[in-house]
Amino acid sequence: MQPTLQYELLRRIAAHHAAGTTDARGQARAFDARVYTDDKHLRGEADTLFRRFPVRVGFTAELKVPGDYITRDVGDVPVLVCRQPDGSLKAFLNICRHRGAKLVAEPAGHMERVFVCPYHAWTYAGDGHLHARPCESHFASLAPVDSGLHELPVHERFGIVFVVPSRHVPPIDMAAWFGDYGNELVSFGLGDWEVYDSRTVACKFNWKMMIEANREGYHISMLHRDTAGPRYMPQLALGDTQAAHSRIALVYRHFTAEALAVNPDEARILPFADVVYFLFPNTLVLLSAVSANILTAFPDGPNNTVVQAATLVPPGTTEKYLRPLYKRYWMTINEDIVVSEPIQASARADPKLQLWFGANEFLLSHFHDSIASAIRGELTAW
Repeated sequence: MQPTLQYELLRRIAAHHAAGTTDARGQARAFDARVYTDDKHLRGEADTLFRRFPVRVGFTAELKVPGDYITRDVGDVPVLVCRQPDGSLKAFLNICRHRGAKLVAEPAGHMERVFVCPYHAWTYAGDGHLHARPCESHFASLAPVDSGLHELPVHERFGIVFVVPSRHVPPIDMAAWFGDYGNELVSFGLGDWEVYDSRTVACKFNWKMMIEANREGYHISMLHRDTAGPRYMPQLALGDTQAAHSRIALVYRHFTAEALAVNPDEARILPFADVVYFLFPNTLVLLSAVSANILTAFPDGPNNTVVQAATLVPPGTTEKYLRPLYKRYWMTINEDIVVSEPIQASARADPKLQLWFGANEFLLSHFHDSIASAIRGELTAW
């Protein structure tokens, strides 16, 4: 993020601080809680958001040398990503072309020579080409070139690895897709950061609720009063959007207008706020001066979610990162989970339940509008 932009954000914070206001747009709006429970709506999301858009599957730090690989399930699509000898990445459907068995079961590792299918021992090179198959004569009519792994589009940006979980989408210009927010994330140097810890969490609510909990600061002083609440200024946050993505700045309590007493070319926002990026369709990147917490939410039916989470830290700081900070962060996330699961139950209990977004929750409205636009085919990544 350019220092001049950081200075402008600090100026906006100072103006709100002086006026006792926060960023807000439009008016309060109602929405139908069936977006959390309706099977048809989820099918539209699954067929569009989780098939036709770049989805976060891992990090540069997990794929350091040629032969390193990771596997992920993007919804019901098994994905294999492998670092190539030239330093590039290739992604494939993690499916053996013989009988459809999952080729690699381990979540991460290093391929010494080939990938071996556990069912009939067909083997594949790291570039996806069929290497060998037992009883070759029985497949003489099937050329090896026709039996290679199906390749998926893969992109590596600002230290994060994205895969489009479909072989049938046009090429995507990732620089254009992420736009200025991509450039901002590049400027923070995440490509060199290390994975401090990662975990997968199963939640009993619709996947959108995990995104929503991180798109407004309205609830922090109440729900997180003993965890994140003491850290942040109550009811003061900056919200911005770009295409389907968004950015929110959550301001620390120690902020004062003295933060502006610097050369605009040297301004820094992270000493005074956490900056949380939402990368459509389902990834959050919470940046502080000492860490980046990444959450990616995947639906497991309308009423359940699988959250793939990781914390990155700057190089050389893994041993210095304070465990209490990490613990407090997850206490805060768990509070979001505990309050969201009964909301899902409420949506199931009343098929006609109507809920509301306030003007200060405009990033949630933007999120839902972007989903609807994508399902209608009006929003694409190319």
